[in-house]
Amino acid sequence: MMNNKNMGKKTYSWDTQYETAKSLMVHTFTDRVQVESNLKNGEVLVLVDGHTVNTYHNMPVREYEALLLGVEEYAHKLQRRDLIKVAVNRVAVCLLVAMAIVAALILKNGNI
Repeated sequence: MMNNKNMGKKTYSWDTQYETAKSLMVHTFTDRVQVESNLKNGEVLVLVDGHTVNTYHNMPVREYEALLLGVEEYAHKLQRRDLIKVAVNRVAVCLLVAMAIVAALILKNGNI
């Protein structure tokens, strides 16, 4: 996924694959967010972590385009939140390890 600001305009990008045997068009935004569109019955599913969070039927093209742009924005925000969580967890682990080392050194030197 790519979401860049370029001269005041956002660039949206996602992967689209066609599963012709199932009549599906699948847009993948991140490993967690997808949109599946059934080309036969007009059903559109928004999936997060493999779970359907929204279902639409027979959307006009303009609404479908707006939906994809909105889902891309959501996927980008979700990905940023996930990255922040990972960074915070790494900092917390480093602090705990540092505290354990200091405690071990204090106990070893008998300075308690």
